[in-house]
Order: sequence, then structure tokens, then C-alpha cells
Amino acid sequence: MLIVFAKFERDIIQQRTETGLDAARKRGLIGGRLAIDGKRKGVHALFEVVESATDIAKEYNIVRATVYKIINEKRIKVRKMQQSNLTNIYSKKYIESMLKKYDYYKDLRAVNENVEELLESYEIMKKHYRNEYFYKNTLFNKLVLGKHNLNTTYAMNEVIVNKSKADMIIVNKNSPIVYEIKTELDNFGKLEHQIIDYYKIASLVYVVTAENTYYPLYRILKDTKVGIYVLTNRNTLSLKKKAEEDEKFLNHKVLFKLLRKSEYERIVMGYFGYLPNVKAFEYYTECLKLFMQIEILEAQKLVFNEIWEREEEFVKKTMQIIPYELRWLIYSSKFNTTGYKKILDIFN
Repeated sequence: MLIVFAKFERDIIQQRTETGLDAARKRGLIGGRLAIDGKRKGVHALFEVVESATDIAKEYNIVRATVYKIINEKRIKVRKMQQSNLTNIYSKKYIESMLKKYDYYKDLRAVNENVEELLESYEIMKKHYRNEYFYKNTLFNKLVLGKHNLNTTYAMNEVIVNKSKADMIIVNKNSPIVYEIKTELDNFGKLEHQIIDYYKIASLVYVVTAENTYYPLYRILKDTKVGIYVLTNRNTLSLKKKAEEDEKFLNHKVLFKLLRKSEYERIVMGYFGYLPNVKAFEYYTECLKLFMQIEILEAQKLVFNEIWEREEEFVKKTMQIIPYELRWLIYSSKFNTTGYKKILDIFN
């Protein structure tokens, strides 16, 4: 009896396949060897009606591995397009357009659709496309708002450090930790050079990655002082390797470039009691020369104490009422006071 049912099921599948192939041929998708572009187009179209790699391979006289490769190429392309759309939604520009709409209509109902789109997009990220924003938002919620708080901690986004760009720097009082994010879609090609740059401003460096890329990363970092966090499949942070302090690479020039003019002037004035009295084009260089006379660990503390002071009270109040999904977006966008007031109106 089981054999009869198995044969019946196989006949049904074969019949459906033949029907799909006939329909495909009527649409002009004739089998046989094709040029690579034509082959891709034909396989994609045929897969929609047949969904059998074996039958598609026979139709075009190719191996199944080629069919899978062509189908996966399209899936990757679609995934990248979807991720691009999510990136556009989770941007300062999107929030600014939402605030303009609210400002124009003076009605919360006018932006309800935008808020819903943001929250729905985050769910898509969470389940399918854990991009860099998802990692940063998790770090911000778990470490800055969870482990620490905004009264003692300041977070920096996309910071130029020598020839690299740090994804996130968390400053607890005057002590910085650099976090480099490597998602499932990233590779480790530039990691060595990035880490060298990060140690020029911070004594502690972590790399944050996914579960399926942890072991390749661990093999690279196992004999270093760099720490590793894993964003688990349950979207929790797991500390896999604790970072060790390494101060020997700290660099005055790289630290100095993190500062705004008013900040390095306060440091120089506070430490030496005067500012350089030179021509405008010489001023930056002379301030740097004075800064370089400060012992390196003291200089690092002075720099990050200034950076920590950048936190504004209004931002702290705003974070208390912002949904979990949007906190890093709102925090890192650095709106002015008027912008934050509008955000408070929308989410309060």
C-alpha cells in the first residue's frame, strides 16, 4: 500500500512538473544550453512555475549546482535590496521628514503611519536582516541603557579614528571602549588594520559578531587582547572573550583629532593656563604641540572627559519614552532641542 501511494505521489509531482515546463515553453522559455545571461533569466522564470532544481537542470542541460547558484544569486540580490530599504527607513533623514509632516499638520495621526512603518521594519530586521543598525541598537540598549546609564555614559556613532571608522564608542566618564561590528554579511578583511587604529585612542576594544561567525573570528583574535561579544540567535548579547587593556599604542595626534575646537582649547587652557598667541593658520598646530606635552594616559582622560560632557539633558529625557526599537536612531541622530521636543510630543 505504501508503495502504491509513493508511486501515486511521484506521478502527481511529475505531472505538475510537466505542466509547469509546458507553461514555461509557451512563455518562450525553451530548454537547452544558453548563454549565461539567458540561462539566468530562464532559470529564474522557470523556478517560479516548476520549483524543481533537477527538472530545471535537465531542461537547460546544466547541473543542479548551477541552478542553485543562479537562484541564490537572485535571493542575495533581493535581500540586499530589502536591506537597503530598511537602511533608508532607519535614517535621520526619515525621522526629519516625519517631524516636518508633524510640524505641518500639528496632529499626531499624521505620523502614525511612519511610526508603524519603523516598528514593522524593525521586526523584519529582527527576524531576517540583522543589519548594522540592529547590532548598534542592541548594544545601546543592553550596555549603555542597561549596564550603565546616560548620567555616566556617552555613546558615539561612526567615529573617524586615524584611517578607520569605529562603529560605536561607549564613553563611561573618561574611559572609552571601541566596538567594531561584523554582521553576518561582513568579512574580516580590514579588521587587523581597524583594531590597530582603535588602540590609538582606547585601551579596550571589542568586536561584535553573530553566532555563525564567532569561531572564524575567535581564531583571528584568540592570541590578542581584543574582546568578543556575540549577538545570539535569540538577540541577546553574550560575552565570549573579555577584552584586556592595552595602552601602549595610545597616540596624542589621533586623540586630539576627536576634539572640537572649544574642547581642545579648554584642555590646553586648563592644563597650561594659556592659549597660543599665534597666527590663525598656526593655531591648531601650536595647540597640538602643547597637548602632546601631556602624559598620554592623562591626555586620554582629558579628551574623553570633554566628549562625555557633550551629553545633553534633553536627550536623556527623550530616551526614557522612546520605544526600544528606535532608541539608537533617535539618540545617534543628534537633533537640536526643537527636534527633540517634537519627538517627545510624538512618543509621549
